Amino acid sequence: MLGRLAVGFSFLAVVLVFRSVTGAEVSKMTHTFKKVGDLEIKADVYQPEQAKGDGKRPVVVWIHGGALINGHRESVPKWLLDGSLAQGWNVVSIDYRLAPETRLFHIIADLEAQPAPTEAQP
Repeated sequence: MLGRLAVGFSFLAVVLVFRSVTGAEVSKMTHTFKKVGDLEIKADVYQPEQAKGDGKRPVVVWIHGGALINGHRESVPKWLLDGSLAQGWNVVSIDYRLAPETRLFHIIADLEAQPAPTEAQP
């Protein structure tokens, strides 16, 4: 399930650093955690820079809406992202394959394979 994986990701990651509304630096890492054929299924992990390396902290997992037929991991509401990061929490926004091209049991398998970090990235 979502909480069973720790942060020791062995995924390909792209790291971006940007500033949130509060002006604090935030790191965003995009992980490819599953591959189906040529399709890479990804998760974005947002983490306050000042909190990096300080151990365990809460994680907010965002699974986008869209009735399983549309949506994307980049649709995290700004109020949720900014509020969570201001509290020092990580935010994980996950993707999954969409219907009708993908059957429901494959979508569920994608969601079960999603990473859910519970500790700071090293």
